[in-house]
Amino acid sequence: MIAAVSPLATVGISAGVAAAVSLVTLWISGVRHERARRRELYAAALAATMTYREFPYTIVRRRPEKEHRSAERVRISEALREVQANIAQHQALLRVERSDGVARAYDELVGKTREIAGGYMKNAWEGPAADSDCDMNRRVPLAYGILDTYVDAYLTEVKKALSWRSR
Repeated sequence: MIAAVSPLATVGISAGVAAAVSLVTLWISGVRHERARRRELYAAALAATMTYREFPYTIVRRRPEKEHRSAERVRISEALREVQANIAQHQALLRVERSDGVARAYDELVGKTREIAGGYMKNAWEGPAADSDCDMNRRVPLAYGILDTYVDAYLTEVKKALSWRSR
């Protein structure tokens, strides 16, 4: 025996199924958007540490002319200040994200980057500025290999935070 379904019930069931599909679609879209936002945050944070690493090169490659020394110090100091602010902003943002592991790994990466690159910056300021093309690469390459361990630890935490199981 087949039961007849009223047209009103058919409309109600169809509307319910459509609403459920819409809600699931919205939820999946929200999850994807959130993951993309976090990926961008994590990548920008890493990029800030990589920018900081470049300052020893910037310092060596500053303008060597005596009349430009003061202006170069100001220019480089202001650029470094901006990068420092960017790193601090990312540290704060990562501390309020839901992954303590990512924030911890980033703090360790930042600390080691400042220690190593900061030492190279000090040496670069103490040396003369490059005044010829062949001087552009002197005192390089800098030994940043030790930082790879910290970058890898950070990226491992990022992968954990972005995995579907971490939700």
